[in-house]
Amino acid sequence: MLFVVNGLGFKPGVLGVIFAVGGASSLFGAIVARRTATLFGTGMAIAAGFAINGAALMLLPIAHGAGIVSVALLVGNS
Repeated sequence: MLFVVNGLGFKPGVLGVIFAVGGASSLFGAIVARRTATLFGTGMAIAAGFAINGAALMLLPIAHGAGIVSVALLVGNS
């Protein structure tokens, strides 16, 4: 969060919106988790979740400045 506030220059209101979108996407993930585990199997669903999470973590260092692209990257990270 220090990088996002100090390094990128985001204001607290924008961070609140990013967290809200992240919470909504977490709710969506929780809703489809059982269906995904049933469809692909528990092990494959967990492995895919770790892969997606790892790819999402790589989005944070790509963000530059407080623009809309950085907001999209931070939403993708959450």
